[in-house]
Amino acid sequence: MWLAFPRPYRPEGHEVSAQDAPELHALVGHVAAELGVSRPVRVFVNGQVNASMGLAGWRREPVLVLGLPLWWSLSPQGQVGLVAHELAHLRNGDPARGGVIGLAFSLLVGVGADRPREARLTMLLRGYVTFLSLLPLLIAHLQAGYLAWLIGADSQAAEFRADLMAARVAGSDAVVVMLDRMHMAHLLDSALHKQRHMPERPHAFAEYAFMLDTVPEEQWAAQRAALARTSLDDSHPATVDRMQVVQARPEPGTVHLPPKTAEWIRLELGPFVRPIETQAQEWRQYLLHS
Repeated sequence: MWLAFPRPYRPEGHEVSAQDAPELHALVGHVAAELGVSRPVRVFVNGQVNASMGLAGWRREPVLVLGLPLWWSLSPQGQVGLVAHELAHLRNGDPARGGVIGLAFSLLVGVGADRPREARLTMLLRGYVTFLSLLPLLIAHLQAGYLAWLIGADSQAAEFRADLMAARVAGSDAVVVMLDRMHMAHLLDSALHKQRHMPERPHAFAEYAFMLDTVPEEQWAAQRAALARTSLDDSHPATVDRMQVVQARPEPGTVHLPPKTAEWIRLELGPFVRPIETQAQEWRQYLLHS
């Protein structure tokens, strides 16, 4: 039964300290100051085509998580927009991240989330006793789904607000491109495959960025159309709708990341690329053979 004991949100990935990446932390601090929020206490990187802002631990400390594949695929201003979007959630006090609702949601979603997937699959095969022990987990996940449904509309509105604040900081054009590139998250699997068997770039995240740079426009259009649906229980609106809202309110941006600084940040993150890529490859192989 201890498996069902709720735990607070714990970020996935590798922590990047200010000593590891002073320029990255300086950028995060600059964007935080521009938005009028305190900078995150900790910064993590992982292998997802995503980024997130959470309140970790029982002390609810702000933690920023950046996905290296997405980071590598963005222009310097797109990187500013990504950081600004996530920090904007702190400024807005969004429902799934702050206060009592945020704590409840992170506890419910976190039940069982930090156990290895192999272990969870094995538990499902352990008979009646194990089934009884998993009942609290099932209840918790049902409660999390119900809570997500209740705050769905507010969460979608929060994404629009964060997009507009990110556009004010990074510029509308950069944020639109950033959002559009999230349509192509599925190409990371192809990048991992190619890097494993026919490597041409330094690592899979560079390969992923190259793929995005060379995708035909027809493929972009098809993917946008495929992801143009949403519902109130989704935490994020359709990306196409988010792009249209940002485009309707042009902003020049107030924080500009020089290309040389952006390249220095990539060098700072370099030591984290190989272990994260290795984890992504191992997970891909596990999925292929499970």
